[in-house]
Amino acid sequence: MNASTIPKYLYPEISFQNYEVLVGYILTFIPNVYFFHRSITYKPFSDRAIFKYMTMVMTFELIFSAFIHVFYNGYMIINERQNTMIELHLCSKLNIIDLNVNQLLIVTPLYFNIYRFHKIIFNKNPNIIIIIIAIFITMAPLLYMMTGQYLEINIYYVPKKGCGYQIFSNIPYYITIMYINIFVVLFIPFVSFFLNYLIYRTVIRRTSISNRAKIREYNGLFKGIAIQSIFPFFCQVPGVAYQIFFTFTRQNYFPIEVAINFVLCVGHGFCIFLSMVVIQEFRNMIFRDFRIMKQIPIHPHSTMNIRIKSSHFV
Repeated sequence: MNASTIPKYLYPEISFQNYEVLVGYILTFIPNVYFFHRSITYKPFSDRAIFKYMTMVMTFELIFSAFIHVFYNGYMIINERQNTMIELHLCSKLNIIDLNVNQLLIVTPLYFNIYRFHKIIFNKNPNIIIIIIAIFITMAPLLYMMTGQYLEINIYYVPKKGCGYQIFSNIPYYITIMYINIFVVLFIPFVSFFLNYLIYRTVIRRTSISNRAKIREYNGLFKGIAIQSIFPFFCQVPGVAYQIFFTFTRQNYFPIEVAINFVLCVGHGFCIFLSMVVIQEFRNMIFRDFRIMKQIPIHPHSTMNIRIKSSHFV
């Protein structure tokens, strides 16, 4: 749409989805702040250094992305309630970061699994060039698209509920890069899961079959890291598919958007929780902290007394 016909200020268009997202993501602060705090203060996390830092980073990113969603929808709702006009470009740029911030949750586990893979398979830190290449592949397409939108390079406008219009950019290869980014979002979680599985199989082969405590420990950690690696992806698949649909049709469907927002909020709140409950010590931590039930007893030679930091599995 021609820029000369687009008003600079508009009244925001608010729907049920804005309230749904606002309330839903406010609720996700509770579990994620709790797990971020416990990953710092609960001693067994220190015996699993990489798992600790992965949990800390993932919970921080969940908190940060929830803050972005709450801020954007709160901004829209407040202006609508006060009958105040919003600046189109500011609103559209807030919407862009609101739509894209969750990609961090999908790509971050890959970086940790690359580090763990090198530590276990090659017994050394990964080459910094490998990490840089991984970051470039997973984030460069998104940053390229957002740069065109934020710097307003050859922009055009598409009508969209909320801000009234969405900014898009006609920078070279925009559509091609968009498809590449979609492929990255769909493919990376499975790479991360596969690396985690290779790490798990390697550690199991190196562990005596009679050492059942460590095997149970590794089983739990494999499940926990697998959940953190792939669960955010499954929660965001409907949103990614709907975004592709909107890109081609420019149409919004209320029931689909409500369902997608519900799935996203549930996934946002339960991702770290599910990765904790599959590990006995952290399940006991949750039971004890919230007095849900008596904690499961841990035997003297169980995982509580095994320091496995030297294995680099975690």
